[in-house]
This record gives sequence, C-alpha cells and structure tokens, in this order.
Amino acid sequence: MVTIQDVAKHAGVSVATVSHVLNKTRYVSPKLEEKVELSIRELGYEPIRKNAGRILKNQIVGVIIPDLSVDFYAVFANEITYLLEKHEFKVVLLDSCGDSGRETENLMLLNWQSNVIAVIVIPLSKILPWNGTKLKKKCLIVGEIPEKQKFHIVLPEYENASFKAVRQLILSGHESIALLLQDKTDRTSSAEYYSGYKSAHRHYRINPKENSIYYETDLKTEKVKDLFYRYTAVICATDRITMRLFQELERAEMTCPEDMSVISLEWNQRSGVYQPALTVIGVDPKKMAEATSELFLKCDALQMTNQRLVRVSNKAVSSASVRIIGRGPCGEKIVSCENLYLTEEEIKKVRSGNYKGVLLFQFSGKRWMRLIDQAVRTVFEKLNIQLLEMFDADSNNQVFIEKVWEWMEKKPDFILCAPANDKSTEGLYNEIARSGIRLFFIGRVPQGMRRDGYECCVVSNEQKSGYNCAKLLDDYFNKKPAKIALLTCSSSYISGRDRDIATKKVLQEQFPHLHIVAHERFTLRNYAYGACMKMIKEYPDIQGIYVTWEDPAIQTISALMDAGREDIKIVTGDLDTEVAQDVANGHLIIGMSAQMPYDQGEELAYAVANVLLGKRVSKVIGVEPLLVTAANLEEAWFVMTKEKAPQSIVNSLTETRKKEKMRIEKNSKWKTK
Repeated sequence: MVTIQDVAKHAGVSVATVSHVLNKTRYVSPKLEEKVELSIRELGYEPIRKNAGRILKNQIVGVIIPDLSVDFYAVFANEITYLLEKHEFKVVLLDSCGDSGRETENLMLLNWQSNVIAVIVIPLSKILPWNGTKLKKKCLIVGEIPEKQKFHIVLPEYENASFKAVRQLILSGHESIALLLQDKTDRTSSAEYYSGYKSAHRHYRINPKENSIYYETDLKTEKVKDLFYRYTAVICATDRITMRLFQELERAEMTCPEDMSVISLEWNQRSGVYQPALTVIGVDPKKMAEATSELFLKCDALQMTNQRLVRVSNKAVSSASVRIIGRGPCGEKIVSCENLYLTEEEIKKVRSGNYKGVLLFQFSGKRWMRLIDQAVRTVFEKLNIQLLEMFDADSNNQVFIEKVWEWMEKKPDFILCAPANDKSTEGLYNEIARSGIRLFFIGRVPQGMRRDGYECCVVSNEQKSGYNCAKLLDDYFNKKPAKIALLTCSSSYISGRDRDIATKKVLQEQFPHLHIVAHERFTLRNYAYGACMKMIKEYPDIQGIYVTWEDPAIQTISALMDAGREDIKIVTGDLDTEVAQDVANGHLIIGMSAQMPYDQGEELAYAVANVLLGKRVSKVIGVEPLLVTAANLEEAWFVMTKEKAPQSIVNSLTETRKKEKMRIEKNSKWKTK
C-alpha cells in the first residue's frame, strides 16, 4: 500500500506539502503541486477520502494524526501502520492539519464507514470537539486524557520527562530554568510538564523564578528578550518550539549552550543535526506506536467501564546542548568567557605602568606548568609586564614557603600561585594578602583563604570534566548497562578532587545504568598500580575504570596488562604524551577530559592586567575542558598545546584507522555472504 510518506519522498517534498495539495488547505506553488500530482499518478496513490469507501472486504482501522508535517507524528503514523498491517488490518490515515474542525470531520467520516471497525486518535487537545458516547466505533485515544469522557488511553510520561529535564539542568549547575510550552490550549502534556517542572524544583529546594512559563507565541514578541536575559536554560515542549528558539538565539547573536542551555521534550530524528547536538528527554514515537498497537489488540477483552491507561516511558539522549556550570570554592558560579581583553587605550596604559610579578608553583605537572608559563609570558610580553621569576617547588612545601617570603620582602606588584591544599601553607597565602601584594591563584583556592584576600582564581571546570568522563563511558558502552570502577587519589594535596566527586555524581544521577561496583583510593601516584590490581581481583566483572589523572592512568594500564585484563577500558582527566599514545594505538584509554593550561594561563594574565587597571574581575574564572577521543586527538593536541602532535601519535592514529576500516570491510563482506 502506497502511503503519503512514499509520495512525499518520491516528489522530494515534505509530508505536509503533499497533505496541503490533497486537502487544498494552504497555498502550494503550481510547480510543487505539479510534482506532487505526478508522483501520485506514478505511484498509484489513492487519497484516503477516495479509497476509504471502496475497501469492503478488509477490516479497517482509522488513525487520525494531528499534523503529519511534525516529525514525531509522521514516525508514529508509519510505525502504527506497519504494526497493524502485520495483524492483517488495513489502515486509513487521516491528517487533521492542526485544525479542530478538520479533526471532527475526519472522525465523522470514519465513524460512518461501515467497514471501519475502530479509530485511533491523537487529538489536538484534551477538550474533544465531539462526544465519545455517540461514536459507533471503538475509539482509542493517544497523548491526551479527554475531559469527562471514557476511552482507553495511551499516554507518554509527560511529568517524568520534565522532572528529569529540570533535574539534569539543576545537576549541571543551572538555577534559572524556563519552561516553553506550545500555547494556552488545554493539553494534558502542558499540565503535566508544568507539574513535573514544579515538582523537580521542590525536590531540589530551588524556587523557580516568577513568570517562568513561556509560550511559543512569546518567541515573536519582546518577551523573548526577557527570556534570554533572565534564564540560563530552557526546556522546550516540542521540536518545533526548539527549532524556533534556535532561530531566535541566532538572531540575538547568542549560542547554545554557552549563552543558553536547551532540552527538548519531544523526540525527533534530527536531534543530532542541531548544532550543537540536542539533549532530548521524551517518548520515542515508535515505542508509543507499539504500546498503542498492543492496547488496541486487547480492546475486545477490555470493557469501557474499566478505562485502561497505559503510560509509555521516556527515552533520554544527553548531548552537547546543556552547559555544565562549575562552582567555585564558596559555591559561586564559575564565570566562563569572562570579558578580560583590553582596548588599545587600556593596553597603552598597562604598558606604561612598568608592572612586575612572579609565578610560583607549589606543585605541578611538567607540561601543565610549562604551558601556563608560556601563555603568561606571551601575554605579558605584549603588555610590557615583567615576569621576574617562574619557580617550581615540586611539592617541597618548605622550599615553597621560603621562596614566597623571599618575594614578599621584594614587594612585586603581584604574585601568581598554583597552590596545594597543605596545612603548612594555609596561613601563608593570607600573609601575602595582608602584605598588600595582589594575589592570584590558578587551579584552586587553598583552604582557609579569605574571600577578600585574593583577586581571582582561574580554574578548569571540573564539573564539566566529570560529566565528560561519564559521557565517554556511556558512549563506549552504547548507553547499555555496564560495571564501572573508580580509581581516585585520597590526598587533597593535588587538584582533581572536584573532578572525582563530579564524575561519581554524574554516573549515579545521570547514567545510573553504569553501575559503580568498586571505588579504590591511592595516596601517591605510584600506588595506583597496586590499588588497581586489588580492585580487579575483588571485582573481576569490572568493564570500565575512571582514573583521576594521567599519571595514575599509566599505572593502571600497566596493572591491567600484567593481569591480562586488556578488555577493561579507561577514561581519565588530562592529556599527556603517554595517554595520548595509548589512545592513538586504540588500546585501553578510550578518551579523557583534558584541562586547557595554555588557555588558563592566558585568562590569568589578562585578569592580572585588568586588576592592575583598577577593574573588577570575577572571583572564579573557568576554562572549559576539552573532551578528547581518537577521533579528535590530533586536533585536540594542537588546541591544548599550540603545537603539532608528535609524529609517533599521528602515525599510530593512521595505522589504527586503517585497521578499523579493514575490520569494517571484512565484517561487511561476511554479512553479504
């Protein structure tokens, strides 16, 4: 049986265009109309209104769709047709084109056809324009709970979808969240979306802002400016609303997710086509059709006095349209993309100031330290700011303390510090603050530091890193259940604890199908080997391991190889030569969330210049980490280090890709045979 979708595909137009040509509901250009009519003739398609009365021998089920131009409904229509035809029913598909009058007309047409045994309706609202008691046919309602009328009903978990959407945004650091609904029509979806929205806010003890509900029509009014100004995230009820929101963001020269995070509550086939890829929490229309078909086939055994309501669970696809808002040491939001760059006039003023300072590392990773130093020097050279010394204490606290006192006596204009959390240096930083020297941090604010004692701290967004690591595991296991272990450092001396906490939290709350079955801690990086060995002996069913940073990750690789467990995959934080080589080889590390030390150094240097000019800067400035896999490793290396990737890594990537291509081709030939 030729369907309206077949005609649309043949003519190279949308289903909506075919529907408008058939029903004369909207203007269609003569050229397009001719294409559609030619396809109808060539395929032998007969519009429903013409052939409905001619099918006498078969049992016919009428299906009324609100608008076939909507992706969700088109997929549902195709799937329900396929499922019912498997049971030897003929399906008559009618499009209401978003018009309640046409919806009633379609229903009456089917109601009076003697060979139509039942009707499945997705109504436009829960206030039906017809009385169910006057229907001669069995009627099953999809997507709405009609007021004061009894039907068997199939319904998505609307409330659960909006609850989960709000929860994901709150867990990602958002507190200002708007809900964008279709219109003020009385819909079950709108009422339940709002209920889930409120329920999630209550659960997390966050009060939603006043007037936080918007409608699709608001996108064409001044209210859209209010929406963009007051909120950091929007939940959209439908895919059409989502598309229009993206259009308005573009007009306002805003981007997703940097300026606005977006989650859609309506499944669509194009979620990966959006830029960025869209996070969706909603029912799959194919699952909806399956539930509808199952209930329809049971209808004979179900009495209408016992109304049956079937709920269909949601499908969640987490993508890049939600920004992870990091938090500083006092719970403040990390500010990303701080406007620190200077005008020509400000640059001249800084250059004439003859400012001097030092860069002191209490602890460091060698590449991390080198890239920060390189970036700071590059910016300072442009601004004529002298960097008198870069010093690495290499975790020797006594040496570090002596160096700080030495420079405090010399009274530079500022001191830049990469601090560790250590009791012996807790009071030291407050001493710098009391001396009047401007103090800046990179990586973290040490414990015990007064908020008014330092100018600003530049950090990597570790909450985003935690999400990245969890997402890497979820993608690798194809969103299926897997057993995961955590291997973290118990010492708070080094940075990375926030990343560990974030990874564990994201795994538990956003990817619960990735079960954390073990969590081992080590005190020094060389102890990661033993901790890993102990863990895999106690829990041999482990499939994936999160490791805090790159050095322990290398120890973990050694342990897994010695144990003969190269089936276990690793994700980690930070990018260095050895872990990059392992990724390029297609070995154990599947990816990492890498800090951007060069970018952190640039932000730090410009923050110094702004403060020296007497300008205020945010207390915590965040730099987004980079998610790195084999697919973007070569480019990521350059973005992070400002250098080309080592040739050994490039060669390994090329060889690994060749092997993967050969494997795919071999499997393809085997399937063909």
